[in-house]
Amino acid sequence: MTKDTEKSPTEIFWIEMTNITFQWLMTEIMDRFSRKEKTFITTPNPEILNKTLKDKEFKHILQKSDFATPDGIGLYLGYQILKYNNIFMRILILPYAGFNILFRKKYLWEKYGDKICGSDVTLALLDKANEKKLKIAIIDPKQSLIDALSVEKQRIQENFAELFGSKYPDIDYKLIIYDGDDKKVYETIKKENIEIAFSTIGMKKQEVISSNILQNTDCLIALGIGSSFDYITGFQKRAPAKYGNNWFEWLYRLIVNPWRWARFKRVYNAIVVFTFNVISKK
Repeated sequence: MTKDTEKSPTEIFWIEMTNITFQWLMTEIMDRFSRKEKTFITTPNPEILNKTLKDKEFKHILQKSDFATPDGIGLYLGYQILKYNNIFMRILILPYAGFNILFRKKYLWEKYGDKICGSDVTLALLDKANEKKLKIAIIDPKQSLIDALSVEKQRIQENFAELFGSKYPDIDYKLIIYDGDDKKVYETIKKENIEIAFSTIGMKKQEVISSNILQNTDCLIALGIGSSFDYITGFQKRAPAKYGNNWFEWLYRLIVNPWRWARFKRVYNAIVVFTFNVISKK
């Protein structure tokens, strides 16, 4: 192969990440949509990939993706390290890999493909849906109302028409409050003739139900997007470009919401645990 056509390996823990640019991805998704081809999109991050090491079902679900886009700084560390089979070499290369992440982003993007966040895919699809007046569904979890965050999230759901509908006036949308009844979700999607389904119900659950929606309905695009709609409705603030562009969105979230201690565990898993798993992977 020539240098221009050579593709570097982007497989991590038996999950093949899609080595592409963001622009190419969105063009391909909409081309498939116009051909009425079903598209299952996942956005694996280090936490998700850690989970697949112990959860074979989750691994198989991700392997079914039409596009698995890299959503996290750690994946680019993994790409660089996993091309070496020797653990000693993986440890030796670690400082260089970290240097590339901090100072050679363009090089990594060209070599391994763009870093593509679920929130970016969500916003791009919503713009397309608004432009083409498509029918979408947002599958959001039912709230327990046992803490202030849950109460606030329910308030967001109750005012969703104002918070979301005003921003995307030409989208025909259905907010589905998920209570664990998958069959009810499928029936609603069929009844409403939904074309794109966004699931926000949490890691693994959202990927499983997205895959099943495509199998059980005529919906054409399905994806799990975590907290992406929280940025749109104002429930969470997205990191400024200087954080996101330098891959430190997690740091911004800790600064803005230091009381959400669960974030520290997530950062630890995404950086320390994931790096250990990558180095020690056989």
